Amino acid sequence: MVIELRPSVSHRTVRDPLEIQAFLGSITTWPRSLRRIAGNQGKATMTVERIIAAAGDAIAERGIYRVTMREVASRARLAVGNVTYYFETKELLLEAVIESIGYEYVVELSRMFDAPAAVHLDEMVRYLIAAAHGKQRALLFNLWVMAHYERRLRILLDRIYNSETRILCFACKSAFGNLSDARARRMAFLIQAHIEGVLVLGDPARFNRASLARLVREIIAGARSAVLIKPVRPGRRS
Repeated sequence: MVIELRPSVSHRTVRDPLEIQAFLGSITTWPRSLRRIAGNQGKATMTVERIIAAAGDAIAERGIYRVTMREVASRARLAVGNVTYYFETKELLLEAVIESIGYEYVVELSRMFDAPAAVHLDEMVRYLIAAAHGKQRALLFNLWVMAHYERRLRILLDRIYNSETRILCFACKSAFGNLSDARARRMAFLIQAHIEGVLVLGDPARFNRASLARLVREIIAGARSAVLIKPVRPGRRS
């Protein structure tokens, strides 16, 4: 069975801007590491962002267990005391790195709702594939490994994954208005599974524009086909 990748003409394909705004507001939160200094914007915020960026680079290159606060301070060109002032322990710094990644993902995906409904899903899938390569890919891998042993990190990563799922689910219903909530969720899960498979088995950096566009179409079409096919129940044996 061939299903064309074409949005439904249902009224659900056109989202009310206020509905989109309300949805995004329900999942978009500022990272706690930045919220706690929100009253002192400017230099303090820039310092925290430098520390988080330096920690992310260090983890991607050397792995979580080898990274020290001193190394992070050196990469950020700060004194160790400046780093520990904002992050007393390495665990708190790791939490901030995860929160920062999650916030960036949600913000970037949310911006794509400015495009027509039929384009939301394509742009989101393309972004999720293209964003996770190089240092970002190594960073995410190291964080996932650490999350198996640290419950707090696992909770934070699950929160990122769940937010991504909710955004994709929302985009699926926008692009294909005939999907029920349950089918939209399954489609979002399948899209995420396809993307993870691509990231594990291939290198997104090797895709050119044409091959990436073709891959995005195949992922979406495959996921939609899977959720629309009704399972065949085996008949009773005589």
